[in-house]
Amino acid sequence: MNLQLANVISGISGLSGQAIISAIVRGERDPVQLADLVDYRVKASREEVARSLEGNWRTDVLFELQQAVDSYHFAHRQMLECDEKLTLYLASLPTRTLETPAPLQAESLVQKRKKARKPRDNEPRMDLKAELKRICGVDLTSIDGINVMTAQTIVEGWLLTGDLGRFDLKGREHLQLFGRKKNMIVTAGGKNIYPEDIEAAFDGLPVKEYCVFAADYLWPKKALGDEMLVLVVRLEQNQEFDDKLRDEIVTRNRRLADFKRAGGYLVWEKDFPRTASLKIKRGELASEIATGAARESIAQI
Repeated sequence: MNLQLANVISGISGLSGQAIISAIVRGERDPVQLADLVDYRVKASREEVARSLEGNWRTDVLFELQQAVDSYHFAHRQMLECDEKLTLYLASLPTRTLETPAPLQAESLVQKRKKARKPRDNEPRMDLKAELKRICGVDLTSIDGINVMTAQTIVEGWLLTGDLGRFDLKGREHLQLFGRKKNMIVTAGGKNIYPEDIEAAFDGLPVKEYCVFAADYLWPKKALGDEMLVLVVRLEQNQEFDDKLRDEIVTRNRRLADFKRAGGYLVWEKDFPRTASLKIKRGELASEIATGAARESIAQI
């Protein structure tokens, strides 16, 4: 459509942007009529807004805009449903009262100067700060660097990071982390498998790097059946996948419980994508493998 709306308003998700886009979807094409929908707080003049709304109104692009608007509203309806569920969950948690010392006078003045603000972007619409203060007994957002979105991940003294772990059986003195919740694989028999658990069995394998995936995660298929785990290995430069390396993989694999054993391996020719902290970006790597290799390229163990 070649509209230049972004040149005159700060964002199309605000009142003005949404009003103009909704009018375009309904069939309004007159730039002057569209400019009249702009909120009074927009600094650009109506003439400037109208000039930015002169377009060619191509049918295919208008259809694409309608699709984008529908997707936007669907996502926001989903978010509102999440907010409702979160509100009910928080309301079910008991109130906690802690004896805290009264704040110093200087601290009180600083807190009074903080103005309440409206929720931004994807933040919940509820008064999440007040609910968290009721549940935790203290205002966690008073700590520098912790906002309300970070504070909501702290429940009953625990920071909800998405890691899975278990206490030792002798007195709950040691916590062992053994995987990420989002990486967990559930077998047809109801067994939980953590890729990190399996990868630990291959620790020290003489290759550059390796990673474990479920084959159905890499190449989804509609038919149900037994899951097959795949060991993806990246060799060192000029390294060959010889019988010695294969035998070591087989030996290490046999040490695992039957339902945890890898059913095959795949030699990958590229370095694994990693985060700044050198953790493997599993989702990104999975996408690369899915598009760059076929299920048939898996070698059986």
